[in-house]
Amino acid sequence: MKKELKFYNILFPVWLLLVYPVGWIVAIIGNFLIDTIVFQVGGKFLKIKRLDLVYKKAIWKAFLLGFAADLIGSGLLLLCMLGPDGWWMDAVAGPVSNNPFESFPAFLLVLLVVALCGYLIYLFNKKLTFRKMNLSDEIKHKLSLYMAVFTAPYLFFLPTAWIY
Repeated sequence: MKKELKFYNILFPVWLLLVYPVGWIVAIIGNFLIDTIVFQVGGKFLKIKRLDLVYKKAIWKAFLLGFAADLIGSGLLLLCMLGPDGWWMDAVAGPVSNNPFESFPAFLLVLLVVALCGYLIYLFNKKLTFRKMNLSDEIKHKLSLYMAVFTAPYLFFLPTAWIY
């Protein structure tokens, strides 16, 4: 009995960025703009003095570390595509790559990866980006939390079936 070979679509961000290299430019600019908006609004809300100087010192590190967290999450989801055939492909890998809302295990996996990315963004910002900044620990915590919550890669939930 010959085993049936199935081809599944690869995860949205990686697949799209490999097929459409211009997508990297859009992803980079989009991430930078979102990071800037969250940083500026969060800084104003927290009444950070000399926000312009703090922004200039921190934004590139926050952006690059946030992008790294997103890539770690993409890598984890991509690894799940390498799982065994059968139940894993039907209930997890296939839906993760096409539409995470098709199955609860796929949705749960994507939710956990998005949460992990958010946590990494928080940790990277608190421990690395704001480490040498002249900000109180409370401000570092809150601004890191804002960045984590509002810049987590929620697009991992986007069904790629909508794109092609």
